[in-house]
Amino acid sequence: MTGGGSAATEGTSGPTTTTGSTDTSTPSTSSSGPAEGFCGDGNLDDDEECDDGPDNADQSLCTSACTKARCGDNFTQPTLGEECDLGELNNIHAACTDTCQKATCGDGKVFFGVEECDDGESNQAGLYDGCTPMTCTRGPHCGDGNLDLPQEECDLGEDDNGGEGQPCTNMCGLAGKMIFATSKLYSGAIGDGGAAAADDKCETVAMEAGIANANAFRAWISDGSNSPATWPNKPQGPFILPGAKAIVAQSWDDLVDGTLSAPIDAIETGAPLDTIKFAWTGTSPQGGALADRCVDWTIGTKAAQGTFGLLTKIDAAWTAFLATECQQTARLVCIEG
Repeated sequence: MTGGGSAATEGTSGPTTTTGSTDTSTPSTSSSGPAEGFCGDGNLDDDEECDDGPDNADQSLCTSACTKARCGDNFTQPTLGEECDLGELNNIHAACTDTCQKATCGDGKVFFGVEECDDGESNQAGLYDGCTPMTCTRGPHCGDGNLDLPQEECDLGEDDNGGEGQPCTNMCGLAGKMIFATSKLYSGAIGDGGAAAADDKCETVAMEAGIANANAFRAWISDGSNSPATWPNKPQGPFILPGAKAIVAQSWDDLVDGTLSAPIDAIETGAPLDTIKFAWTGTSPQGGALADRCVDWTIGTKAAQGTFGLLTKIDAAWTAFLATECQQTARLVCIEG
């Protein structure tokens, strides 16, 4: 007989184990769009002015930095007509100009340290205060130490023009009144009108020399009615030779005191006297009329005599050296009024 309760049967399997599901798939890659562009990929990106891909080059229309070629980018672009490009060093006064052209004489731009001037197409040889072509050096000008008539009355150079006590201003004008001996020679027959005719000679000589204020010149000469001592408006000086070669007298009183500070030994251009050193005057050192005046400067023969001065002298002989026959020729002394 079988027992009433059967024994429980132990299972052969072990305890049940739950195994989690293992995910072996590759995670998907999240993409926000195409790969980021770069200069040289041939695509024009927002931060690029241009991109010609492998054709980008510093000497091309699109540079290696993907910027459009331009003057001032530090790259010389022959295709744009550039001869040079120094970037920030480009300058109107530098070796490479602001238009990327090499500085040259005649371009109208002064290359500092190399050119003194550059007036471009207006450069002209010998032009006063102009600019010399090919070299771009200054032409004749105030301060060069040369007397350039008619633009200048004197020029002692940049260091001396305008200095204290100097006879020449920094504008190349005399700091006083001009006095000179004429380059032309005259017999005692200077002309009808006596002293007035001599004044006309002085004006003409000054005008032909290109001297400014030429019609203000008078002759140091006397006739029966006129003499320097009777001039109504006497110039007060100082009296200076053309080119400021020397100060002859500091004032009118100094001029007529019988002694000059320097001889009147230059003609209207400032050039020295040649062999003829005499001037008709008929005038005393004090400016008064002397007796020998070639019949008031109307006779040019041996029949009359006139007084002349020796212009190499600084004593009374400068105006009253001797009386001589009127057929002789001599200069006139002209004074700016």
